[in-house]
Parts: sequence; structure tokens; C-alpha cells
Amino acid sequence: MTVLSWDRYLAVCSPINSMKVRTNSVAIGVLLSCSFLATLMLSPVLRESMVLKVNKLTGVRLYEDTNDLIESDKHGLTISK
Repeated sequence: MTVLSWDRYLAVCSPINSMKVRTNSVAIGVLLSCSFLATLMLSPVLRESMVLKVNKLTGVRLYEDTNDLIESDKHGLTISK
């Protein structure tokens, strides 16, 4: 969305001068730069994230291979967060 907004801004505000900047190679460079920056900023979240199993009714965390998880699965009350 950022790249699209940037391109539309250039096209509307200075349509003739922006023709030099609005090329395929510049577009690819900007897209790769934005993708790299977004991945870099998201990396702490990706590194620290984990999936937990929780009982829908009580909100209590369920641990693997426990009787509580087996019972919750049996009744369809387990969700993953």
C-alpha cells in the first residue's frame, strides 16, 4: 500500500516530471526495499511468537499430552492462539 500510494502521489502531483522516476527498475527497487524493511521490523514478532492451546470456555492454557487437553479436544473446546 505504501508503494502504491507513493506512485499515485507522483502521478497526480507531477505527472510529467515523475515519468523519469516511474520506471520498472525503480518500482522493483522500492518494492524490494519496502519488503525488506517490513520483514526486518517484523522479525522480533516472528522470532518470539508461539502457538498455545487454550480451552474456549475457561481460557486456561492446555499443555501437550495432558488429560485436560485430551478431554478438551474430545468435546471440541480447544482453540489455538
